[in-house]
Parts: sequence; C-alpha cells; structure tokens
Amino acid sequence: MDFLYKIWLTLYPCNRSISESASLLIIYIALYNLCILGQSLRFFWQAKSDLSNWSSFKVFWYIISAPSIDPIADYYNFMSNYVLFIIIFSSSALILFIVLAIIVGFKKKLPVFYIALTRLSIFILCDLMFIPITTMFFLIFKYSSEEFEEIEEFSENVNVKILNYSVFGQGFSVFFIGVIGIFTVFYEACAYELRLASTSIVNTSKSNSKACVLIKIVQFLNCYLATDLKASNYEAFLILCFFMYGVCAGYLIYNLPYYSFVTNLLKVYVNVDCAFLSLAFWVGLKMNRADIVALITIFSQLPILILVKETLRFRESSLPDINNITSSNFYFFELSIRKYLTSGSLKEGLLSYLVKNYHHYPCKSNRIIQAYYCSDILHNKMLGLNKIIGIQSKGLDIFTNFQVYKCKEQLKEECQNTSEGFKLHQYFVDFFKAKEKDKGFCLEYLSFIEKISRGKYKINELRWFINSLAKETKKIRKMYENILERFPTSIDTKGLYGSLLINVLNDVENGNKFIGKAEETRVALNKGMPKHHLSFANGRAFIVLSGKPETIGKLMFFTNNFLDFLHLKGKEARGLSINSLMPKDFREPHDNFLLNFLENTTNIEVFKCMPSFMLDSKGFLLECTMSSEIIGCVDSVNFICAIDMILASKDRGFSFMHPNGLLKEHSKNFPLILGLNKKSIENIYIQEIFQDFSFDDFSTVDFVQVRYNLQSKLINILIKDVQVGNAILKILYVCFDTHELHKLERLNTFDLKNIENRRISFLLASGERLDTALQADQLEKNFNEKANIYEKSAPNAQSSTSLFSSIPESNHIKQSLKVLSMTKCVLFISVFSIQLLSILISTGILIGYISDEVNKQVSLTAFLNLSDTAYSSAYLTLLTRILDIKRRSGLYSEFNMTNFKEIINDLNVNQNKLLNSYNSWSYCPASSLLKSVEINYWDEYPDTVLKQESLINLIRMMIKNVERIFEGSESNMTGYDKDLFFILYNGIGNIFDVTNNTMEDFSRCQVDRARVLKENSFYLIISGTIFQGLLMVCCIFFVMHTDRSLRILWTYLLKRVSGSSAEIIQMLKDRLINHHDISKSLSITKEPLEHIQSCRYFEYTSRYISRIFFMFFFVGLIYLVSYLVFVNALDKLLTHRPLLIKSVVQRRVQLLHLSFFTIEKDIQNTKITLDKIFPNFYPLNDAKGALINLGIAMKASKSIVNSPKAFKLMDQKLYSLIFETLEGKPYTKLGIYRAVTYLSQESTFIAYNKIQDASQDIVTFLEKILEFNVLTNTTVIRLIKVSGDIIKSKLRDFMIFVFGCSFILILLYCFVVYPFLRSETMTVRNIMSILLIIPAQTTLNYTTSNSRNAVTVKPSEKS
Repeated sequence: MDFLYKIWLTLYPCNRSISESASLLIIYIALYNLCILGQSLRFFWQAKSDLSNWSSFKVFWYIISAPSIDPIADYYNFMSNYVLFIIIFSSSALILFIVLAIIVGFKKKLPVFYIALTRLSIFILCDLMFIPITTMFFLIFKYSSEEFEEIEEFSENVNVKILNYSVFGQGFSVFFIGVIGIFTVFYEACAYELRLASTSIVNTSKSNSKACVLIKIVQFLNCYLATDLKASNYEAFLILCFFMYGVCAGYLIYNLPYYSFVTNLLKVYVNVDCAFLSLAFWVGLKMNRADIVALITIFSQLPILILVKETLRFRESSLPDINNITSSNFYFFELSIRKYLTSGSLKEGLLSYLVKNYHHYPCKSNRIIQAYYCSDILHNKMLGLNKIIGIQSKGLDIFTNFQVYKCKEQLKEECQNTSEGFKLHQYFVDFFKAKEKDKGFCLEYLSFIEKISRGKYKINELRWFINSLAKETKKIRKMYENILERFPTSIDTKGLYGSLLINVLNDVENGNKFIGKAEETRVALNKGMPKHHLSFANGRAFIVLSGKPETIGKLMFFTNNFLDFLHLKGKEARGLSINSLMPKDFREPHDNFLLNFLENTTNIEVFKCMPSFMLDSKGFLLECTMSSEIIGCVDSVNFICAIDMILASKDRGFSFMHPNGLLKEHSKNFPLILGLNKKSIENIYIQEIFQDFSFDDFSTVDFVQVRYNLQSKLINILIKDVQVGNAILKILYVCFDTHELHKLERLNTFDLKNIENRRISFLLASGERLDTALQADQLEKNFNEKANIYEKSAPNAQSSTSLFSSIPESNHIKQSLKVLSMTKCVLFISVFSIQLLSILISTGILIGYISDEVNKQVSLTAFLNLSDTAYSSAYLTLLTRILDIKRRSGLYSEFNMTNFKEIINDLNVNQNKLLNSYNSWSYCPASSLLKSVEINYWDEYPDTVLKQESLINLIRMMIKNVERIFEGSESNMTGYDKDLFFILYNGIGNIFDVTNNTMEDFSRCQVDRARVLKENSFYLIISGTIFQGLLMVCCIFFVMHTDRSLRILWTYLLKRVSGSSAEIIQMLKDRLINHHDISKSLSITKEPLEHIQSCRYFEYTSRYISRIFFMFFFVGLIYLVSYLVFVNALDKLLTHRPLLIKSVVQRRVQLLHLSFFTIEKDIQNTKITLDKIFPNFYPLNDAKGALINLGIAMKASKSIVNSPKAFKLMDQKLYSLIFETLEGKPYTKLGIYRAVTYLSQESTFIAYNKIQDASQDIVTFLEKILEFNVLTNTTVIRLIKVSGDIIKSKLRDFMIFVFGCSFILILLYCFVVYPFLRSETMTVRNIMSILLIIPAQTTLNYTTSNSRNAVTVKPSEKS
C-alpha cells in the first residue's frame, strides 16, 4: 500500500488553503456546498412528472438543479455532447492518474502543472461532479441493454440512441463506475487534511473522513436508485432518500468532523435540506400539486439554516470536560480537546492527556494528533516524529493509515531540515550502507581476481564481473562523496574512502588527500573546535541504539572511536545489547527504563552531558560523559548517543563501591594501585584491603585521604558521589599523584551545557549560518589551503599509476571502443532501419497490390448488373409466355400480371447499369460482350433469319416487342406471333446463353486474377526474404571484422589482471581484515601468462549473431506467415467468391427457365405448345431435354455452395439463411439450399406426372418460384456484402499483422538488440575503467591495520 500512498501523497502533500482570507474561504465553501445541494435536488424531481402544474415549475427545477448539468443539456439539446464529454473526461482523469503513478514509480520529478491538473481532474471526478458523472454511467448501463425505446429520466428531446452503446456500453460503464468508486474511496481517505495548520475560524481540515464517506455512499446509492427505483416506485424512492439523508445529517451533528464551525454548519445544512425536500416532494406527490413543492422549497431554507445552527451550538456546548473523558473513545475525546488543540494553551499538559487516552484507547489517530501537536504547537518536530514513527501504516483502514504515512513523511522532511540528531542518524545510515557496499565490492573484486588467476572462467562470467565491478565502483564513489559533501568533518568516512582509493581503486594521489584531510580534521578538532553535544570530535564516540520493543537497546550503528574506546571489533559490536556494556547493577531495569521513556516522554532528550561508566571487552570499567536523544527514523524510534571518552591514566584507578564497602566493577589498573597483583578484585570489601578503613573519614566533601597501599606506596583516596540518571553512585578513586586528583576535578566540572546551542558546520542545512562562524570559517580555510579539502574524483582524473603500460595498448583499447561503436551504428542501420524499411516496402507493395485486386473483386458491380439483366429478361420472357397462354387457352388466369410494367422498367434500368459499369470489369475479356455486335438472334418469323447484334441493342429490341404484345393484349389485338417468336426464342435462348456464358467467363477471369495475385505475392515475399538473407550475410561479415579488436582487448585485460593478481589479492585481504572484520583465506596459485585462457576465435561473432539472428528469423517468420496464413487465405476466398456468387445468382435465372420449360412440358399435349404455334421453325431444345440440362446445372451449383470454402465466406446469419431457416412459406423454412431442392422436385413432379395439372397448381408453383427469387435476391445482397467484408477483414488483419510485427520488431530492437549493443559498448568502457584500477606495476599500496594511513611499499621492501 505504501506505493499507492506515495502516489496520493504526491497529489495531496499538505494543507492547500484556497486563500488566507476567511471571507474568500467562506465563499468557496458555500459555493461548493450549494453545488452539491443543487446536484442532490436533481434526484427528487422527474422530467416527465405527472404532478399538476408541473410544466409551470419545470424551468424552476431546471435552474436550481443546474449544477448537475444534465438538466441544461436536456433543455438546450446538447445531451449527446454532454455524454461524450463525461466519457472523455473520465478517461482523461484515469490516464492522467496512471501516467502520474508510472512517473512516481520510476522516481522521476513531476511538473507542478501536471500534478495540479491531475489533482483538479480527480477533484471534479470524485467530488464536485461525482453525482452527475456516476448517474450518467448508470444511465448508459441501463439504456445499453436495448430494452428501452425512450429515456425515462429526460424529456422527449433526448433520443435513446444517445445512451445506447450496446454490450460495449454496459462493459465500459461498469468499468468506470468501479473506477470512480475506487478513486472516490481513496480521494476521501487521502485528500482531506487532518493537520490543523490554520487557527482561522474557517478552514477545511477535519478530524476524520467517516462522515464524508457515508455521504458519498448515500450519493452513490441515490445515483443507482434514481435510474432504477425512481421510475418504477417514485414514492418509495423519496422515502428512502429522506431516511438516508437524515442519517447523514445526524451522523454529522454527532461527530462534528470539521474543525471549523462554518464548514460543519454548511455540511449539515445540505443534508438536512435534502432530507426535508425529499419529504416535501412526497407531500406534493400525495397532494398532486407541483406548486406546493416549490413553495415549501423556497420558504423553508432560512428556518432550516437557523435550526441547524442552533443544533450545532447545542452540540458543542454539551461536550464533556477533558478530565472526565480521558478513558473514552478517542473520537469523543478529540471533540473535547479540540479547542485546546487550536489554542495550545495547555502546552505539554495536553500531550499528557493524549498519552493517557492512548493507554486506555489505542488509536492511530491519537498518535497522529500527538505528532502534529508536538510539531506545530510545541515546536518540537523531532518529538512529533518520534510519536508517529513506530505506528504502522499497513492494513485495510486506508482512511487512517494514509494519514499515518503522510504524517511520517511530512515530519521526516521537516526534521531533515531542522533536527541535528536526525541528520546525524541519517549519516550513520548512509555511512553503514556505503561500508556494506564497500565490503561487497571488495569480495566481488576478490572473486574476480581469483577466478582469473586460477584460469577457470568463462567469458560471460568475466563480462558480468566487469560490468558489475565498474557499476559498483561508481556507486561507492558517489556514496562516499555524498556523505562527505553533507558531513565534511567525518573522520571515519575520510579514512575509509581514502584507504579505498589507495588500496583498491589505485588512486593514490586522491586517496592520500582524503587520508590527509582526516588527520587535518582530527588536529583541528583537538585545537578547541566548539562542540555541540552531537557534533564530531576527536575524543567522541557515537552509537545508535534500537528503540524497537523486540530489539530494545541493541547497537545498530557506531563509530570507530567507540570500538577503540571499548576495545571491540565491529563484528562483535554489531547487534550487541548496550546492557552487556553496562555495570551489572544497571542492566536489569535498563530496558524497562528505555521503553517507559519512549512511551511517556514529552521531550526528545534522554540526558545531556551526564557522567557515565561503561565496561570494555574485558569487563573493566571506563569513564565517560554521555549525551542522548531519541530520533525517529524509518519505522521506529532509536537512541543516538554521544560519548565523550575520559582517557584512563595508569596513575589513577576507580571502582563502584556499595555503601557497605563492597567493591564492584573497576578500572583495569585499580588493583595495581592498591598494591594487589590480581587483575580483578570485584566483590571484595574495601575493609579486607585496608583494615582500618572508615567511611567517617570521608564525611567531608572532596576529602582526600593519603595512605600506604599494600606495597607500602603512598596513594591518594577520594570517594565521590556521582549522579547517573536518577541514581547516586559512590565512586572510589585512587591515584599515586595528587595531580591526577586535580585532573579529576577538571573532568568533573567539564560541562558542555554552556555551549549546547553551538553546532558544527556539517549539521547545518544550506542557507543556515553557524553560531561559531569565525572558527568554522578558519577551519574550512585551513582545509582548502592545505589539501583542496573536498574534490570529487572522476575515473578520468586518475593518478599516473593508472595509465596503461604502453601507447600501443592504449591505442588498441581506443580502437576496440571505436570499432564497437561503429558496430553498434552499423547494426542499428542494418538490423533496424534497413530491415524494418524492407519489411514495410515489400509488405506495403504486397498489401497495395492485394488491396487493389480485392477492391476490384469485392465490388462485382458488373457481375450483379449482368445477373439482374439476365433475370429481368428471363422473368419478362416467362410473363410474356404466361400472357400468351392465358389469351390462347384461358389457362393461368389466376396469375397476377400487375407487375408487368415494373419488370419492363427493371430491365431498362439493369441494361443501363450494365452499360455504365463497363469500366469496372473492362480488364476481363468477357466485358467485350457489351461492345461486341456478334451475338446471334432469330427474327423475321415465319421467314426466320439469323442475325447479329450487341447485347444492349438486343435487349432494347426485346423490350419493344414486349411492349407491343402488352399493349395489344389490352386492346385484344391478335397477330403478335412475330413479336412472341422474337421474345421467346431470344429471351429464353440466345440472351440466356450469352449472359450465362459471360458470367461463367467473368467468374473464371476473377479466379485467374486471384491466381496471378498469389503468384506475384509469392515472388514479392521471396524477394524480401532473399534481401533479408543478403543483409544478414553482410552483418555477419561486419561482425567478424570486429572480432579481432575485441579479442585483443580481452586478452590484454586478462594479462594485466594475471600479472597483478597477487598484489591485488593482498591489498583486498588487508582491507577486508582491517576495515570490514572479514578474514578470507585464499590459496593463490598464480598461473603463467601462457596458461591464461584467451578468447576463442569468432567468439564475438557467434555472440553477436546469436543475438541478432532471431531478428532475421522473426522477419522470415513474418514473410512465411504472411504467405501461408494471409496470402493463401485471400487467394482461396477470392477464388471461390465469384463461383459462389455466380452459383447463387444463377439460381434465380435457372428457376425461371425451369418454370418456363415445366409449363411447356405440362401443356405438351395441347395445341398451344411452341412447336405447334411455330411449326416451321423451333430452335430450342424440347422441354424434356431442357429440364434435364437445368437439373444438371443446378446440381453442379449446389456443390459449390455446400463446400468448406463457401462456408468461410459466410457469417452465421448468412449460413442460417442458406442452410437452416428462411422467412416465408413452409418450404423455405429450412433455407435456400433445401428450398431449391424442393422446387426442383416440384417441377419434376409437374412435368412428368403424365397429366396436365390444374391451372391453380401451376400458378401456385410459379408464385413459389417468384417468392423464392425475392428471398434469394435478399440473400445475394447479404452474401455479396458479408463475403466482401470477410475478405476486407482478412486484408485488414494482414495489414494489422504487418504493422503489429513491425512494431514488435521496433520493440525487439529497443528492448533486446539495442540494450545488448549498448551493454557491449558499456562493457568495453567498463574494461577501461577496470584497467584504470589495476596496478600497471608491482607496487602495493595499502593502509596498515594500526594507523590506517596510506603507505607505499616497493616490492623490494616487502621482502
């Protein structure tokens, strides 16, 4: 949760007052609450209310509910724009927050404007516009279900389609409702300010957010109920609103969450007013009077405001006294102490009350109040931090836990700038982190040298070591330099960093500077530099003790002076309890003393400059002066102690002594001065040593007794009462010389309290001034003059010992770096730029080519026009024949002929469309049909002549003949055989054959073009693949060229390391032993140089190719998938689509021909058959043969429709139309496919039942045919659209695939190839850095364990 808290703390870091002016703040709070009131009133009224006179008051309610905005949008008809704004704004707020979270996660600095913009958007979304936005998303969810025809919540002006987003609308509305709910919870938990930063009568701070959360819950429920229950049960909705707002008002009055009376007043007023107005609407509903509601609303506002004000005054006056409520619930207790929190009149006394209440009722909010009170009222920020630092911010109670987290972070930041102890504690944290990093670096460096010296390594392991060591080197330098920049008088840091530079990093010059600076600092501090009780000094040690209950009193951090003082090692001291260093009589109660102090203290100082005693590692007593403070840091309170050591003298000893003379812990030389040869005389009475010893002799203060010890030497004895904490201790001092007693008096009177306000310079923040400016300036000036006290040393500023052994070696390294940089650039150009460009060009050409072909084939405009022309001509021929039969025999009189003229008009329109669509299919040879005049037709009956004409002219001639017959039928004209001959033998014969053959040719043309498309696509993809292969070969040759330079570099590194391995290992072992208390045993077996492994030939070539090969493999995979998955699929779809459409559209014409010849077969025994009407010439097949041919053709087309390839061109609905169900009569219920079979069987039955069927049966059959053709036409239109969309979708998927793969290729380069190339370049740079720290000569630089000063030892001197 800490990460979430960090994000919200970035948005709401501290108290953000709108204005310092109380009047402006009152205006802001009043406008805000009135806005919420206006939005809440929108819940109570209905736009389509049935109340009498509602239309007269409708505008009134629109005006006072204007803050909700949707009434205005309804009234002025911009609801669609308003809905769009709500969606865009909510999405933008979410995106702003996500981007802010990402930036915070990467620990980058955010612009102030961006934070303010995000904060404003969250405020609008979760507070100011929470009600209208949430209501709108509930409405979108409601009306996206497609169950409503009008919107109930608005007037008739709003179309339901505005809010209907189908399933998508339900999905995103639920998502945004959830997001707004979660955001609102966190907003209410994090946006409010618990810290009372202003004592003004008007502010927005509050003690808790429970009441506001309750109000938000009520608002959220009302948003839902207003879109659900309000329309179905308006009365129940109003009653629920009354109770919910009543509960909110009561809770606000009872808890008084805001510190300001005005803010509480307005908040309570809004909720009481809402409760009252919901009741007023209920009364108006019962009375059916809209005017009553308006009058109650207008005249009730002032009385409600006065009533609320008096109620709050009464509530405040009834709060109990602070002394009578200490043990109560904290939230009740807080109401009683609120006036003291703002005034601060009780000072530390109020803090004691808070502590007592916390003991009775532990509450995190209590500790938060304590912390802010200490910081703001008592002006003791560190004490405030100590109060809150141990409180955990984990758990699900985000309302309290965020305030805990916020309080900690704020007080830490404030203490960082003001508290000396906090800065010193931070020094220890940073110093020990740097020391641990130093130790880890030395161990890693040691492993690296050992691995190379033994010749057991792999190049990948060395690469990891090189990069890690170079990275750690930079980190360690930065850590030490940052510490010294903030704490320039830290002797331990200068010594440790200086020895690191000398012994490990081969920077002797800068290392000696830092060692020298440490000595300069030590000398300067010894010359009387003024001391703060927490400043560095030569004779001063620092320790930090844990304040956690489970580890109370254990050592966390310490300085080297502390280890030297107690003769301890760092390994022994870490985690050691301070009790084990104290005299035995103090150990048992010490932990309880620390815990009680932490729990009840009203100050941060434990003690200052107090005499104290400690035991060294051998159990001897040491004397010191100690100061201690409590410091809050990280997640607990710790003790920081400054120990001023009183150096022991061989001529003076001392011991604890009980009032009865029992000697306890003593100094090391105490027995020797008494004349005893024992090391320890603990638990021996002084009377056993001196038989005549009497305490009465020491009744005078500071009385010194002179007597002989057991070896007959004169000694001086002094008994002093020393106060340590609350205890009075008797200390027995013995010495040989009275001069030691004078020293003792001076030590006893040494007191730092008279200079407690002085601070050393490193503890000051920038911009502050030293109290002892003159002496500090002199000290800094002295440092700068002697050694350039502080200068950051970069890798390129190494001393001359870090230079390469020869100029050719330096040139080899520079050449390697240059070659690798060139490799990086070349691979960038080839692998990324050219590769990506080639993919985009090749696939772009392919997609463009395919897209052009798809657009040509998908439209099939000419194909449809040709089909419609053939259908219209066949239909017209059938109608003409039926009309002729009706006139000759009276048969089929029941058949409806009213659409005769419509069919003529359709044929005219279709032949014009066919002529106009010539350009769209002119690429096919079949298009010559429109321009050719070689179409045969029969004319001039009875002297039949075979002529030739174009299709268009032939259709026009047919139309003229049909019109003459139709006009003659109306006037009962006879003698139309010539016209009938032309229509029947050309409409059913030549025109059908020509159009049918043309459709066959056109479909074959489309199939051929699809195959050509596949072949050309294959050649394009092969070309791209070959180009990628050539590119890969070029990359391989170039990488092979870089292999030699890189091998030279690695070989040189291995030789350098091998040649200096013994010296480096000795220096590292010395550092680990002396500075890190680690003894690492190594058996150093130095291998001859010729046995050192070198890099294999072409190792880098294989490494680079292995990294970039997958890029070329990925590109090849793109080409392969493009061809196999997309090009092949498009080829199959484009190949089968014209065949499928041809098969379906031909059904209409085939069924008309089937009807024609079925009729002819049925009437074959009558005198009105065609062969009897035109006995001289009968160019058509007999009816039986024609029916057989049509059956064969229809059977062949059925196999095309019922195939897997055809199914891929259909969606579920189209498949259902063809194979499952179709609207119409029973025979079409099972789809077109089975309906054709049914009609074919019906035709066969009529034609071959050997009897002439009834006229009505034939008419019924014809009507079924025509009905089926209408349904088929609808199916054809859908088939063309769906199949075209499927092909376009496949093409679109292909485009998405190509661009998606290109994007993946970019990502692979950015996150795989480029980081690899960058890491390789960085490795070479890091090799240079490592070469700089490896000694070029066998010179060993190390610091001795005793002095820790830099000493340079020549090889001859070592032996």
